[in-house]
Amino acid sequence: MTAIESCHQCYCQMTHMEIRLPIWERAFSDFLEHGFTVEDLQMVLGYLMRENRRMNGAKFSLRLNTLLDFEYRRFDSFLSEAKAIQRNKRVTKPADKALDEWRGLPTKTGTDNTARTAGDVLRSAVKDL
Repeated sequence: MTAIESCHQCYCQMTHMEIRLPIWERAFSDFLEHGFTVEDLQMVLGYLMRENRRMNGAKFSLRLNTLLDFEYRRFDSFLSEAKAIQRNKRVTKPADKALDEWRGLPTKTGTDNTARTAGDVLRSAVKDL
């Protein structure tokens, strides 16, 4: 499978739209010539679909001719936004959550912080003697 065919397949699978490859082959070729990859297309489509779901409507168009319009550099800006969101997204693992609870760090569930400073601990220890 060529890179153009894999871009076509990725677009069709993610958007659930069936487009004809011979018509869009030139657009996918330009897309690859600009240095983008199938993973970039997948990341941008996922980002746009998440944003559309979050906004309860179709704010961003998934049409291929507007998405791959390199004259206005829309794909570049969408890709940079998607990468920034992915980079800043903090994945919380169950082990990290347990460690945060053990350390007494505040959690996002609204529980009170029981951590005390070292000075407070020493003062209470000296007072108890």
